[in-house]
Amino acid sequence: YQSIKSIKLPYGINQIEKNAFSGYVLKTADWISIPSSAAGNFESSYDSSAKPQKACDPLNLNCAMSNENFRVYTPKGSPFDQAMQNNDPWLDSMLKFYDTTAFDNNRIVYDDSVDFAGFSFDERKLTLDAGAEPEQLTYQLKPGTLNPDIISWSTEDDSVATVDASGVVNGISEGTTTIYATITVLGKEKKFPCQVTVKSEDTITSDKDAAARVTSMISAIPSIKEIQNFENTEEEIVAAEESVELARAAYDELTSNQQDFIKSSTYQKLVEVEDELDQMLQRTDAEKMDRKAAARVNYLIDTMNQSDKASVEAVRAAYDELTSEQKALISEEIVAALTSAEEALLKAEAEEQSKENQAAADRVAELISAMDITDKASVEAARAAYDELTDEQRALVSEEIVTALTSAEEALNGKSDDPPEEHIVDIADLSFKALSYHRWDGDEYQPCRIYAALDNGTNLICGKDYEVTYSNNINAGTGKAVLRGINNYEGIKELTFDILPFNMNGWESSFYISPTKYVYNGKVQTPKLKFNTEDENYYVPEPTGKDYTVKAQSNRKTVGTHTLKFSFKGNYTGTLSYSYEILPKATKLKSVKGKKKAISILWKKQAVQTTGYQIQYGLKSNFKGAKTKTIKKTKTTSGTIKKLKAGKKYYVRVRTYKNVNGKAYYSSWSKAKTVKTKK
Repeated sequence: YQSIKSIKLPYGINQIEKNAFSGYVLKTADWISIPSSAAGNFESSYDSSAKPQKACDPLNLNCAMSNENFRVYTPKGSPFDQAMQNNDPWLDSMLKFYDTTAFDNNRIVYDDSVDFAGFSFDERKLTLDAGAEPEQLTYQLKPGTLNPDIISWSTEDDSVATVDASGVVNGISEGTTTIYATITVLGKEKKFPCQVTVKSEDTITSDKDAAARVTSMISAIPSIKEIQNFENTEEEIVAAEESVELARAAYDELTSNQQDFIKSSTYQKLVEVEDELDQMLQRTDAEKMDRKAAARVNYLIDTMNQSDKASVEAVRAAYDELTSEQKALISEEIVAALTSAEEALLKAEAEEQSKENQAAADRVAELISAMDITDKASVEAARAAYDELTDEQRALVSEEIVTALTSAEEALNGKSDDPPEEHIVDIADLSFKALSYHRWDGDEYQPCRIYAALDNGTNLICGKDYEVTYSNNINAGTGKAVLRGINNYEGIKELTFDILPFNMNGWESSFYISPTKYVYNGKVQTPKLKFNTEDENYYVPEPTGKDYTVKAQSNRKTVGTHTLKFSFKGNYTGTLSYSYEILPKATKLKSVKGKKKAISILWKKQAVQTTGYQIQYGLKSNFKGAKTKTIKKTKTTSGTIKKLKAGKKYYVRVRTYKNVNGKAYYSSWSKAKTVKTKK
């Protein structure tokens, strides 16, 4: 028999109670039953991972576990001890399992290591309808001896959702908040978050409608059986592929909340038909990517709001990002629909601008008509309003109105009907202030459109004292304004001004390169510079290939990170730099076979630009909680995973990797295979 110095108990058991007959029992009426396999640790402490078992009465052999697996400790002198010492026949077969060495209740201690891994939400995201029935958050709490009362509940925003002391959540208003389960044991605390989204009735209806449209598209695609029975195989399969690609694009455009309204069986049909067509058509990964990109844009064009400029511009940007190969997969009719929508918007904008111009001209005409021709301030206000009009707006003001304004100005200047004494000034003799420089923005720059400033502090008025023409006033460089005197002025004056290139330094966020990841193919691969259409701060035309040169590394064939430097010229200046990756080529599983508590795996060799492989295996199809094994040699194409659970279904997949300058680059995962281990 062994002597117990101390017993270490797990959290959740608050105290030990003494039973005069049988010894020490747990507060929950459990016996202190300890696995015999832990007996060697009794001289130090009892390992808390050996969870105490409930309701195993050593005086009653009707226990939940086999007696051979447990020992029970009881003090000397107790009735139970006396029965053992008297060699009662009914205890004879059990005697070897008991230690009658007394132990002190004060020597029982508690485990001070907190295992928070024992708490987990069943679902870390919850969606509620505002005002609907409250829902209970479900969770797992381990070990089972833990009392749920040790959990406290709180919400980050009680205007969105509230939570009671039991973890019941009530949706209040539309929005997203976080519910926390907080565990505190012996002063140690940790929070476990659960994201809660509350949706309004209108949002739910909109989400359901979007999901219904996609459900209808998926329902319309042929089933696997129908595909296998096609008579005109090639033509029908291609048509089926197009409908499947559109359904996939529509599904991928849904939000996660909208996708939740689609039945799993409906989505499973889409996945299964995609897999079937992949096997039948044997398209390469590049072809699949091209078709997927084209299908997405096809769907966006088909569903865009043609009267919304932002929607149409977003679709145009998505189309422009496609490669020439991807654009070729979109029909002319679909592209024509996008062009037609753009033309309709331009026409509508032109009509709106025309209305605005006419309204501005009418306002000034009314102001001139209503002015007091004897009041200098009134006339000057009318002149200022007229001068602020654009050339297009001035053309809409009648000559009669303009003449009335001019006549009022002349009358105020003391001019009579008698011919004035002519005093003509040659503007070539006047000294003008230097025109300010302008930063190129893609528009015509007209510095003398309203007035030209003289060094003496006075101004000449455009249209009254001179007319002006421009040249070289659009692109970066030196522009020219030619002033021709009229009325009291004559002659010609040439003024120059600088249009400076737009500096691209600091505008990295307004652009990006696409794609940012390639798969190794042995060829040089270089992404293109793209404009970020969502950047509202960028205000000049986006550059094209003629506006910059590209400096790139010479080894853009190999796996790793590569850098591109764009140096701008012409109407632009400065540089932008971006990086992209070339990833190793993927491999695939050849076979996966189940063995006793093990699985054997065979995969295709992929040695070029590859360091090794990674095998991932787990019990869930999403590989949550899966384990990964690294194979460091490319010549190894098979292996065995041991120490698995018997009779369980495992999911397995493989990918390649390559180490470059201390960083690992991974290929995409192969298609997963399933296998069941043998018992």
